[in-house]
Amino acid sequence: MKVPSLHGSQRAGEQPGPRQGVRQPHINKNPAPAIRECGPHVLVEHEGDVRHTLGRCIGTLGVDSGRPGCSTGTLPARVDNETLLVAFTAASSRHNPREDSMILSWLIASLHLLALPLGLGGVWIRGRVLSAAPDAAALRRAFNAGTLWDVAIVVWILTGAWRAFGGLEKGTTYYLSQPMFHLKLGLVVILVLLEFWPTATQFRWRLEQKRGKTVDATAAPIIVLISRVQAAMVLVLTVVATAVARGLFAR
Repeated sequence: MKVPSLHGSQRAGEQPGPRQGVRQPHINKNPAPAIRECGPHVLVEHEGDVRHTLGRCIGTLGVDSGRPGCSTGTLPARVDNETLLVAFTAASSRHNPREDSMILSWLIASLHLLALPLGLGGVWIRGRVLSAAPDAAALRRAFNAGTLWDVAIVVWILTGAWRAFGGLEKGTTYYLSQPMFHLKLGLVVILVLLEFWPTATQFRWRLEQKRGKTVDATAAPIIVLISRVQAAMVLVLTVVATAVARGLFAR
């Protein structure tokens, strides 16, 4: 018995065609390119092809979809270099608070790290100069090195506190949950306490030298010992700081 076809003239193996009189939905075979602005960066996607401005590959729309400050829109189907230039200029002129925060974080971190060689050099030179019987010129060099060391300590404390508790880096919760951060704080406190007596002694020597008096430098060997201990502590602090940055031994 011959079974009638569901579609009169349809042959075996053929897909059924559109029915007569039934309106088919419109499918846009050439969708307009999508433009994405992320701060100063502009991405354009057209049929899966991601293009970008300035010849730099910044990323794809899917990866960057959650970035703050990004917006989406559409461009005409025909995109030329002039259109991209206008879009890039408009995106670049927008103020991006997130970028300002990143720049501030970068500057504070750079200042924090630059204080390391200055402070280490200062405390080491102070101990080296005072290790021999210091004359007036040696005392002046020791005073200058000690001042550089004291300034470095202040910069470390201010920038470090700003980075840890000022919202510039990973956040206060992150740092307080790190045992190595507590170790770092303890070492900094010891470092500062050790510096009180050498700073006060050098200040007294400086006043005596300005008044033309003979400086009694019998305490110089003690300052030399403290300076060497502090220099070693700076090296240990550097190692501990790298552990804090990587979250080692976290709870």
